[in-house]
Amino acid sequence: MIVLLIGAAYGDQHSLVAAHWSEDRRIIGQLDQDDGCYIDVIVDNVPFRMLVDTGSNDLAFNRSHLEKLGLNKKGLTYSEAIDTSNGTIQSAPIVVHELRIGGFVLHDLQAMVDSEGTDEPLLGMSVIKYMQLEIGRNGCELRW
Repeated sequence: MIVLLIGAAYGDQHSLVAAHWSEDRRIIGQLDQDDGCYIDVIVDNVPFRMLVDTGSNDLAFNRSHLEKLGLNKKGLTYSEAIDTSNGTIQSAPIVVHELRIGGFVLHDLQAMVDSEGTDEPLLGMSVIKYMQLEIGRNGCELRW
């Protein structure tokens, strides 16, 4: 097992994201009819099917995911304006304590809860940047 500490800046805050992975260094995803790549991940011990979205900066959830994650929606502050392909929406910052993609694990990762948004959670560039994404006729694959 390999362990890596990754430094990241979020506004005025600096944080360390701890990552580690096992020998199995890839996960195979599925393409939908629009060639969107979906992978199975575990966020704070909760399974999700996430859309791999290179157009998104963030790991993003919507309000319907809060209960699954054990978060109280009344405790969130939608203070961040996020530009999306559908316009600007408000998002609330949260911290994901563990994100597990196959044998790849990130700890204490910044994420957003969108006040509006798509049905599925998004795996954005804040996570994808640690991996290689390959999309082909037969599916998609993330490698690290």
